[in-house]
Amino acid sequence: MSIAATLSTERFEGHPLPPTCRRKSAYADVSATAGYGDKISTFDKAKCADLSGSFFRGHGQDDADARKGIKMARSPATAKKSETFVALLRGINVGGKNMLPMKDLARMFEKAGCSDVKNYIQSGNIVFKAEAKIAENISDIIVKEIDRRFEIHVPVVVRTAKELHAVAKSNPFLKMGVDENRLHVIFLKDRPNAKQAQLLDPNRSPGDSFVVSGGEIFLSITSAATTKLNNAYRDSKLATVSTGRN
Repeated sequence: MSIAATLSTERFEGHPLPPTCRRKSAYADVSATAGYGDKISTFDKAKCADLSGSFFRGHGQDDADARKGIKMARSPATAKKSETFVALLRGINVGGKNMLPMKDLARMFEKAGCSDVKNYIQSGNIVFKAEAKIAENISDIIVKEIDRRFEIHVPVVVRTAKELHAVAKSNPFLKMGVDENRLHVIFLKDRPNAKQAQLLDPNRSPGDSFVVSGGEIFLSITSAATTKLNNAYRDSKLATVSTGRN
């Protein structure tokens, strides 16, 4: 279930993935009620230019030159670092609820100072580039703008491309040989501390299990529709918001 670099539009829920893609399934959006929405498409490694981790880098001044008081020219285009991020929105355009045009959503990111903004599928996945200062606040900015324009509350969780790759590689259930169809990853907006993580009851949903790791919760569940490890439970216990992909 490794996350490659970008979200393609070639596979949807109900269509089995070929063997070569079994470890490239993206994570399906979690609905706001009791589970999950439609699966988004697979991450296509052949189309991962957008999340390749190739970043713009500024050119700093050499220490020796700095001591000599030599000023080095800096190109405006490379003076500030820009990194690739993915914004994961929860529960939009699923089952006719929380309808939000993707073009409008992309423009919100552009207006906030992001560049190379692309949306993938209708269930809320935006890839963009931004400076760290902008990315730190983009989640709150987009949540407020969606609420202002469409009068719906949509949680937004942001991760870097590198973080998504790391999550895919570190899924503990894959190492245990668990069926990939059972696996989901919950992305938390805020990282819980150890005391908060202990508030999640491992016996709450018989047949289901989870592992809290950093800002993610790895799930192995029988059914997304019936699991009791849902949004309302997780968010209330951890005092945050989250969204999931499978």
